[in-house]
Amino acid sequence: MKITTLTGLLVGFGWAQLTTAQPPAPAPSTEAKKSAPTADAKAKAGTSTPVKKDEKQKKADEIGKIEGMTLARGPGFIGVQIVNGVFKLTAYNAKKKPVAADFTRVVLRWNMPSQKLPERTQLLPGGGLGAFTSEKIVRPPHSFRLSITLFNGDSDTAPSENFSLDFSG
Repeated sequence: MKITTLTGLLVGFGWAQLTTAQPPAPAPSTEAKKSAPTADAKAKAGTSTPVKKDEKQKKADEIGKIEGMTLARGPGFIGVQIVNGVFKLTAYNAKKKPVAADFTRVVLRWNMPSQKLPERTQLLPGGGLGAFTSEKIVRPPHSFRLSITLFNGDSDTAPSENFSLDFSG
């Protein structure tokens, strides 16, 4: 009788909750376990769950990462970096995912501290989706003012876009 009174007193002051005991649920039989399809069996059968579609949609909506130094341009971005001693320029969309470039050629120009004349190189398509690479090895130090010129088509006389940035990589 004292226990019931103490429990009632604690519940009355809000220090404990009064719960009613429920009988435990019966354990499923082994036959029910064998007949129920598993998640692996459902995946093999080709049925997809809405959760997987949501995960795919989330991956498509995620914002990517631009490798190297970033330049904003029109509908997206450009990433410039030095990989294995050569320049690599990659085109990205607004969600920062690599896309096919809307230009055909890239020319880079930079001044080395130890030389009077600027260094120049042409980047050609290669090295991945929307990527352009050079064949010229860039000697260190990799800290200089870099001029980037993008060309559309075969015309050498009409550059489509010009950029300039303080490169350090």
